[in-house]
Amino acid sequence: MEEMGLRVLAEEGGLRSNTVTAVLLDREGAGEIVKRSMELGIEFATGPHPALRDRYFRIGHMGWVQEKDAFAALSVLRRVVS
Repeated sequence: MEEMGLRVLAEEGGLRSNTVTAVLLDREGAGEIVKRSMELGIEFATGPHPALRDRYFRIGHMGWVQEKDAFAALSVLRRVVS
């Protein structure tokens, strides 16, 4: 994801969630990524942390998530981030 200017917010070995992943952008624009992704059928959520406002979004992965769902989400991210 780094080639798209994205990185996982939680550090390796740190506090990570089993149900949601926060993705940090190298610039502002998380709201626009969420909006454009929803137009393509993939729903992400902006994050509530005030210090990172509009610099990160969240990907939920709880419940029944299949491999094809991950591929679809990454495909949409590639389209809306570039």
